[in-house]
Amino acid sequence: MAVTHFPTDTQTNLILFDKDQRRYFTLDTLAAVVWNLVQYPMTLREIREAVLECFDMEPEVVENDLINLLHEMERNGLIETDTD
Repeated sequence: MAVTHFPTDTQTNLILFDKDQRRYFTLDTLAAVVWNLVQYPMTLREIREAVLECFDMEPEVVENDLINLLHEMERNGLIETDTD
């Protein structure tokens, strides 16, 4: 999959373009942080801890949001998860 990143005027969102699917995806600040983190092999726990360092959120809320976001990214073909 070939995904291109585009900066936005607000610098709080990230726009991704998937050439294969010919689709754009707009990521809010939290999703953009997660997108940058998932470029490296990381566990859900490691991603959650990194997000908690960036945002003032309850750990349970972060974990639920992360699970939903990662499922959505996987469903749209933006990432592949390793369930091992």
